[in-house]
Amino acid sequence: MTTCNFCGLAYVEDDADDRKIHADEHKKIANDVLPYKVRELIKAYDFAVAHNDG
Repeated sequence: MTTCNFCGLAYVEDDADDRKIHADEHKKIANDVLPYKVRELIKAYDFAVAHNDG
């Protein structure tokens, strides 16, 4: 069992169905359907850059 640091999905690397689901999650992210955690990370980074904190 592996958890992706990017999309947060937990999946089994040896299972073809899980790999497909994981790839589909990354496609959703690439098409601007972002998970909440990813949106919050981007928002925090943008805020830090805008306020010269990062």
